[in-house]
Amino acid sequence: MADEIKYEFKTVRPVRGTDGWVISKMQKEGWELVRQAQARCAPQSTSVGRRSRSRGS
Repeated sequence: MADEIKYEFKTVRPVRGTDGWVISKMQKEGWELVRQAQARCAPQSTSVGRRSRSRGS
């Protein structure tokens, strides 16, 4: 299975109001947005991205 794609994952917690900026910056760096969740009791979000490991490693 040498052709299996391996991914690295990155979780970020941007400062309130900067979600869009952080996501666009990560996409320019080759990251793909996998999941975005809003916190229930605090006004904060968490974004999870992934990209292929062959890129830069």
